[in-house]
Amino acid sequence: MKPYSIDLRQKIIEAYQNQEGSQRQLAKRFKVSLSFTQKLLKRYRETNEIEPRKSGKGFIARLEQHTQVVEKLVADNNDITLEELQNSLELETGVKLSISNICRFLQRKKLTRKKASQAATERVQGLRFNYWKQVKKVDMENLVFIDEMGANLALARRYARSLQGTRAYSQQPFYPGQHLSLIGAIALKGFIGGMTLEGGTNGIAFQVFLDKVLLPQLWPGACVVMT
Repeated sequence: MKPYSIDLRQKIIEAYQNQEGSQRQLAKRFKVSLSFTQKLLKRYRETNEIEPRKSGKGFIARLEQHTQVVEKLVADNNDITLEELQNSLELETGVKLSISNICRFLQRKKLTRKKASQAATERVQGLRFNYWKQVKKVDMENLVFIDEMGANLALARRYARSLQGTRAYSQQPFYPGQHLSLIGAIALKGFIGGMTLEGGTNGIAFQVFLDKVLLPQLWPGACVVMT
């Protein structure tokens, strides 16, 4: 099926912004499905993009011939991340694919991601044992835990009240909203320090947090743990 034109997509966006009807009414007006209208508006809110996505069908044929390699990589290390699988697959086969395409391929092969069983593998058990063996040597007063969280200012409540038998409406920001991240450190004696920044946390931001916020507050014998 040929993707809808950018002109049509833009008209739907502008009509919704001008409050010319509900999503269902706009879908009927522009002769598109309701699901397409909902996905288009959601994508515009989150990424400010409306262009048709590029087709990724070619990746299937490229990966099918390496199915056994993918299955072996997953079987040997079933908690492998998509990024790790991407790198291992390139080393084994020379094929470089996007993480999203690899994820779709795994789903086609029913190699789905799920919460791991509590019965840890021998490798995981060994890692846990060595970790706790080291942590037990550290006094509780010297343990410092750091963590990161984020929030989007366009968040809105998902539930509202109305009379029984009527639909409940709420005001939701149409713009993507500003994303804020917080990196903080805490110890037994209390909050050590934190840093907020716009957007997501990356290596540069984390290094700034260490140099400017955390390290000046540490003391001899402090042990930093990333959670």
